Amino acid sequence: TEDTTAPSKCWEQDWKDAKLVADHIGIPIVHTSFQSDYWNSVFEPYMEQISQHRTPNPDVDCNRYIKFGVLKEFLWSKHQITTLATGHYARLWDPTTTTTTSDMPEDLQHVLDQDSSIESYLSKTTPTLLSGKDKSKDQSYFLSGVSGEALRNVLFPLGDYLKQPKEDESTSAISVRQLALEAQLPNALKRDSMGICFVGKRKHGEFVQDFLVPPPPTTVGQCINVEDGSILTTFDPRKQPSLLYATVGQGAKIGGASQKWFVVDKPNATTLLVCPGTHHPALYSDSFYVDHIHWISGTEPRLPMPAQCRIRHLQPLVDCEIHRRAEGGYEVVTSRPLRGIASGQVCGIYLHDLICLGGGTITQRGPSYMELQKSLPSLLHPAGSNDLSIKQ
Repeated sequence: TEDTTAPSKCWEQDWKDAKLVADHIGIPIVHTSFQSDYWNSVFEPYMEQISQHRTPNPDVDCNRYIKFGVLKEFLWSKHQITTLATGHYARLWDPTTTTTTSDMPEDLQHVLDQDSSIESYLSKTTPTLLSGKDKSKDQSYFLSGVSGEALRNVLFPLGDYLKQPKEDESTSAISVRQLALEAQLPNALKRDSMGICFVGKRKHGEFVQDFLVPPPPTTVGQCINVEDGSILTTFDPRKQPSLLYATVGQGAKIGGASQKWFVVDKPNATTLLVCPGTHHPALYSDSFYVDHIHWISGTEPRLPMPAQCRIRHLQPLVDCEIHRRAEGGYEVVTSRPLRGIASGQVCGIYLHDLICLGGGTITQRGPSYMELQKSLPSLLHPAGSNDLSIKQ
């Protein structure tokens, strides 16, 4: 299916590859487009969030509204197909389609054996979302906005496989790449897709400026040192979109600077608060707020509750507690401070490194360690799976 917008042509190569595979294994293939649905439900809301200086995740919306929304409806209404299989590295446990616990994933059964209270979090009427076996490829975070009802009659055939063979795995652990090679699929050696599909190979700032109202020609951007309020540099927002659309935690490329600077906040359209150093206390908080949490089961668990969370794809899970706020919404308090918490980010909620309960969009971070005048702990939590600045 084509679910990308006109600016990127990556779908064209994907279609060619899909057709070659379908021809190779002898199955029918249909080309359709959900471009208008994608534009209205994913792309435009994404741009609106960017214009409000937030950090949205379009992949979460794409899964919720397109893949498990209009695509499922299309399969049924046009082809009377009731089951959808996708290539997500995730797993499902659906108690309504199995009669014995022997069909339950082994690691889920292991968790239940260790902590029987977990059973109260599992829906008896809709599928439960589980992380993929390959933790380096797990995509359950991107599925945290999909309802359990929408995951009914869904298959994730790659969820129990590794993407690449691992040196420390037994020879019986066959990887997806090996299966593709053995089947002589034309795309068996194709590189993994990375980044936001509709941006393509362009830099993010250069891409989004084509779809947003530019600031007036006379506008001057400022980078302000969060430590003392001094102006480090000024810039032309039209000529330096990478600064204009920089996100919290991202490096701020300041010409002539003797050290690296990072974005702490964006109080208005053309002002960046920045700090020196990757692990500055201004970049870390151990709490944040979420207006609405989407519970995949459809039922909110008893709160407050201990859980785990991540605010970026493949970020190692961190222990947390989820509280209801008297004024509405939720507060998530983490056991370690997290770097670069930004409004618009999605917080995925988990149990036992396995069960994804759902997620919600962050509206505001709590006070930073700089604002609290607290020192950072010696053991910091990685900002992502490839965070080489942290010694784990």
